[in-house]
Amino acid sequence: MSESGGLNPERILRLASMVLMVMTLRERSANVGDQNQAALAFPEPGSSEGSYGHPNLCSRPCVLFLRGTCEEGAGCGFCHSAHLQKPASFDKTQRKIVKSWSAVKLLEAILPHLRAKVKAIHHPGAGVLLELLQRELALRGPTNHSTGTAGVPSQIHRVLARMSVVALVGILASKLKGPVAVLLKEALIDLRKQVADP
Repeated sequence: MSESGGLNPERILRLASMVLMVMTLRERSANVGDQNQAALAFPEPGSSEGSYGHPNLCSRPCVLFLRGTCEEGAGCGFCHSAHLQKPASFDKTQRKIVKSWSAVKLLEAILPHLRAKVKAIHHPGAGVLLELLQRELALRGPTNHSTGTAGVPSQIHRVLARMSVVALVGILASKLKGPVAVLLKEALIDLRKQVADP
């Protein structure tokens, strides 16, 4: 961005390129046969919209459902499927460390975990998220002080490894902000819709 707060021409071209890539990847993933759909985890009958793609693409667990008081039923935006563990999150010290990182360092730390999660999903639409982030990292380029994942504390790696795709994308979207964050969220929403409509 320029100092005046507007987008410079290079940034506009970069964003236009990313939008075109997302549209192309969405089109490709829409043409995939049902054989890849079968590998996705679908919620049980009577489950909620938030459960689609469980465990990696679903929303956080519905605390009202756990208490037996969720009145939203199938329309609930939170997950009604069983979660074996409490959702992973950073403690106060880890949040402070992650918040201090540059966008490049955060991308470098999260991408390996996101790649593993995307591979486990077995759906070509999941590649859209990965492509967007890999392009963003390539465009931002490694900084002079970039150390890759070498400078990332092991405790943070352990938490990242337990996080869902939704949580990892959320962390990145909050750091990247702007049009890239919007594209990431849209790609995630698109993927969840593809999972919901096999």
